[in-house]
Amino acid sequence: ALLTSTLLGRADASEACWLSSDVAIRVSDAADSTERAYLSPSNAGSEVDLWSSMTSSGNQDWTIADAGSGEYTIKTAGVPTELVYLNTGDQGTVINLWSGNSTGNQRWIISDVGATGLVIIATAGTPTERLYLSASDDGDEISLASTNTSGNEQWQLMCHLPPPPPPPPSAPP
Repeated sequence: ALLTSTLLGRADASEACWLSSDVAIRVSDAADSTERAYLSPSNAGSEVDLWSSMTSSGNQDWTIADAGSGEYTIKTAGVPTELVYLNTGDQGTVINLWSGNSTGNQRWIISDVGATGLVIIATAGTPTERLYLSASDDGDEISLASTNTSGNEQWQLMCHLPPPPPPPPSAPP
Protein backbone atom coordinates (compact mmCIF):
# COMPACT_ATOMS: atom_id res chain seq x y z
CA ALA A 1 0.00 0.00 0.00
CA LEU A 2 1.28 3.42 -0.85
CA LEU A 3 1.76 5.87 1.96
CA THR A 4 1.11 9.57 1.75
CA SER A 5 3.26 12.01 3.68
CA THR A 6 1.91 14.96 5.57
CA LEU A 7 4.48 17.59 6.52
CA LEU A 8 4.03 18.73 10.08
CA GLY A 9 5.97 21.59 11.54
CA ARG A 10 3.88 22.40 14.57
CA ALA A 11 4.14 20.27 17.68
CA ASP A 12 0.66 21.02 18.96
CA ALA A 13 -1.00 20.12 15.64
CA SER A 14 0.81 16.85 15.02
CA GLU A 15 1.37 14.86 18.19
CA ALA A 16 -1.46 12.44 17.38
CA CYS A 17 0.20 11.71 14.03
CA TRP A 18 3.67 11.24 15.57
CA LEU A 19 2.38 8.66 17.98
CA SER A 20 0.35 6.68 15.45
CA SER A 21 2.53 6.36 12.35
CA ASP A 22 6.12 6.30 11.16
CA VAL A 23 7.63 9.70 10.47
CA ALA A 24 10.50 11.11 8.47
CA ILE A 25 12.49 13.71 10.41
CA ARG A 26 13.57 16.42 8.01
CA VAL A 27 15.82 19.39 8.75
CA SER A 28 13.98 22.69 8.29
CA ASP A 29 13.86 24.39 4.90
CA ALA A 30 15.71 27.24 6.64
CA ALA A 31 18.78 25.01 7.22
CA ASP A 32 22.08 25.53 5.47
CA SER A 33 22.12 21.97 4.10
CA THR A 34 20.29 22.12 0.79
CA GLU A 35 21.16 18.73 -0.69
CA ARG A 36 20.74 16.51 2.39
CA ALA A 37 17.62 16.79 4.52
CA TYR A 38 16.41 13.50 6.09
CA LEU A 39 17.69 12.24 9.46
CA SER A 40 19.16 8.81 8.77
CA PRO A 41 21.26 6.29 10.71
CA SER A 42 23.98 4.18 9.16
CA ASN A 43 22.99 0.52 8.70
CA ALA A 44 24.99 -0.39 11.82
CA GLY A 45 23.54 2.52 13.82
CA SER A 46 26.94 3.88 14.84
CA GLU A 47 26.31 7.26 13.21
CA VAL A 48 23.40 9.48 12.27
CA ASP A 49 23.53 12.12 9.56
CA LEU A 50 21.32 13.62 6.86
CA TRP A 51 20.43 11.75 3.68
CA SER A 52 19.34 13.34 0.42
CA SER A 53 16.13 11.35 -0.09
CA MET A 54 13.83 8.73 1.34
CA THR A 55 15.16 5.27 0.45
CA SER A 56 13.62 1.82 0.27
CA SER A 57 15.76 0.68 3.23
CA GLY A 58 13.48 2.64 5.55
CA ASN A 59 16.47 4.19 7.32
CA GLN A 60 14.81 7.58 7.09
CA ASP A 61 11.70 6.31 8.92
CA TRP A 62 11.32 6.76 12.68
CA THR A 63 8.73 6.00 15.34
CA ILE A 64 8.13 8.40 18.20
CA ALA A 65 6.76 7.10 21.49
CA ASP A 66 5.54 8.94 24.57
CA ALA A 67 8.02 8.34 27.41
CA GLY A 68 5.99 10.38 29.95
CA SER A 69 6.57 13.80 31.50
CA GLY A 70 6.56 15.52 28.08
CA GLU A 71 9.46 13.39 26.83
CA TYR A 72 9.64 11.09 23.82
CA THR A 73 11.81 8.27 22.55
CA ILE A 74 12.73 8.29 18.87
CA LYS A 75 13.38 4.86 17.38
CA THR A 76 14.52 3.91 13.89
CA ALA A 77 11.95 2.03 11.84
CA GLY A 78 14.58 1.15 9.24
CA VAL A 79 17.13 -1.62 8.93
CA PRO A 80 16.81 -3.72 12.10
CA THR A 81 19.85 -3.90 14.35
CA GLU A 82 20.34 -4.08 18.07
CA LEU A 83 20.83 -0.30 18.04
CA VAL A 84 17.49 1.42 17.53
CA TYR A 85 17.00 4.46 19.84
CA LEU A 86 18.22 7.94 18.89
CA ASN A 87 20.95 8.62 21.43
CA THR A 88 23.31 11.40 22.41
CA GLY A 89 26.78 10.80 23.81
CA ASP A 90 27.68 12.34 27.14
CA GLN A 91 29.21 15.47 25.60
CA GLY A 92 26.53 15.97 22.94
CA THR A 93 29.07 15.75 20.12
CA VAL A 94 27.96 12.29 18.93
CA ILE A 95 24.44 11.32 17.91
CA ASN A 96 23.96 7.64 17.18
CA LEU A 97 21.62 4.76 17.95
CA TRP A 98 21.53 2.87 21.25
CA SER A 99 20.11 -0.51 22.20
CA GLY A 100 17.89 0.59 25.09
CA ASN A 101 16.01 3.63 26.28
CA SER A 102 16.73 3.47 30.00
CA THR A 103 18.63 6.76 30.37
CA GLY A 104 18.01 10.39 29.56
CA ASN A 105 20.41 10.09 26.64
CA GLN A 106 17.57 8.47 24.67
CA ARG A 107 14.84 10.91 25.78
CA TRP A 108 13.87 13.99 23.82
CA ILE A 109 11.51 16.96 24.07
CA ILE A 110 9.85 18.06 20.82
CA SER A 111 8.82 21.70 20.92
CA ASP A 112 7.18 24.05 18.43
CA VAL A 113 9.21 27.09 17.34
CA GLY A 114 6.67 28.55 14.91
CA ALA A 115 6.61 28.66 11.14
CA THR A 116 10.09 27.18 10.69
CA GLY A 117 9.31 23.93 12.51
CA LEU A 118 10.20 22.14 15.71
CA VAL A 119 13.23 21.78 17.95
CA ILE A 120 14.28 18.40 19.31
CA ILE A 121 15.93 18.83 22.71
CA ALA A 122 18.03 16.33 24.69
CA THR A 123 16.58 15.88 28.18
CA ALA A 124 19.55 14.57 30.19
CA GLY A 125 22.99 13.05 30.05
CA THR A 126 24.64 15.99 28.29
CA PRO A 127 26.17 19.29 29.37
CA THR A 128 23.40 21.85 29.81
CA GLU A 129 25.01 24.14 27.24
CA ARG A 130 24.40 21.58 24.44
CA LEU A 131 20.73 20.72 24.06
CA TYR A 132 19.39 21.17 20.51
CA LEU A 133 19.59 18.42 17.88
CA SER A 134 21.55 20.06 15.06
CA ALA A 135 22.83 19.25 11.57
CA SER A 136 26.16 20.48 10.26
CA ASP A 137 26.00 22.79 7.24
CA ASP A 138 26.79 19.91 4.86
CA GLY A 139 24.51 17.43 6.68
CA ASP A 140 27.43 15.07 7.33
CA GLU A 141 27.26 15.34 11.13
CA ILE A 142 24.46 15.45 13.67
CA SER A 143 25.25 16.70 17.17
CA LEU A 144 23.79 18.90 19.89
CA ALA A 145 24.09 22.68 19.61
CA SER A 146 24.05 25.20 22.41
CA THR A 147 21.59 27.54 20.69
CA ASN A 148 18.61 27.39 18.39
CA THR A 149 19.68 30.23 16.13
CA SER A 150 19.54 28.72 12.66
CA GLY A 151 17.50 26.33 10.57
CA ASN A 152 20.14 23.67 11.34
CA GLU A 153 18.50 23.19 14.76
CA GLN A 154 14.94 23.18 13.43
CA TRP A 155 13.12 20.12 12.14
CA GLN A 156 9.93 19.06 10.41
CA LEU A 157 8.13 15.75 10.78
CA MET A 158 6.56 14.00 7.81
CA CYS A 159 3.94 11.53 8.98
CA HIS A 160 3.44 8.55 6.70
CA LEU A 161 -0.28 8.05 6.65
CA PRO A 162 -1.97 5.10 4.96
CA PRO A 163 -4.19 6.12 2.05
CA PRO A 164 -7.87 6.56 2.83
CA PRO A 165 -10.07 3.52 2.18
CA PRO A 166 -11.79 3.41 -1.20
CA PRO A 167 -15.36 4.69 -1.31
CA PRO A 168 -18.09 2.09 -0.93
CA PRO A 169 -19.47 0.67 -4.19
CA SER A 170 -22.38 2.47 -5.71
CA ALA A 171 -25.81 1.05 -5.11
CA PRO A 172 -27.27 -0.72 -8.17
CA PRO A 173 -29.94 1.29 -9.99
